[in-house]
Amino acid sequence: MSFSRIYLINLCIMVLLAFTGCTEPCIELTTRLCKCEASEAEQQACTQAKKNEASQRNTTNAEQEICEGYLDKAECQEETICENDNIRACGLSNPGGEVSE
Repeated sequence: MSFSRIYLINLCIMVLLAFTGCTEPCIELTTRLCKCEASEAEQQACTQAKKNEASQRNTTNAEQEICEGYLDKAECQEETICENDNIRACGLSNPGGEVSE
């Protein structure tokens, strides 16, 4: 394998890794709420709606930091966000998914 081909492969991998996990914290948090929807189709529709809403709103750095803090909480993980009163513990209100302090 030539040096240029190896370089090209490495460059492609780096580009892919750069785009992985680049979701803004508030978008990530509100789309986690979509896991509470009953069917996969409803979850996908919810996720798309949240992304569309986010693209029409400018989130401040302070809001992003608040969301980042919630992302690390056990109650706010995809596996647990729908349990008990975890949605509120994550600063969200259902069904809108708005972030609140």
